[in-house]
Amino acid sequence: MRKAEIVNLSTSRVDLREGFIRLKPEDTKTGYGRLIPIHPELMEVFKKALKVRPLKSNRVFHRNGKPISPEQIRWAHRSVAGMEDREFHFSRFPAYLH
Repeated sequence: MRKAEIVNLSTSRVDLREGFIRLKPEDTKTGYGRLIPIHPELMEVFKKALKVRPLKSNRVFHRNGKPISPEQIRWAHRSVAGMEDREFHFSRFPAYLH
């Protein structure tokens, strides 16, 4: 998934029952919808993220109900993973480090 697709991912696009992220054409840079399988580890992240969320936000990933930026994702990933010298890639799902 592209960076913007992840940051802007809405709850309506995550199908936990079937185990897919269903992007519509309006969600993608190319204008084509995609069906992305959810990895079991990511399924647990989604379950926690979608369990309690603000009513004002339909985004999966937010900070206190406000949209997050790609920079916040990079910072969080680096500090949690202890990989300050690594680059986070959004080009593959699941994400890879190099």
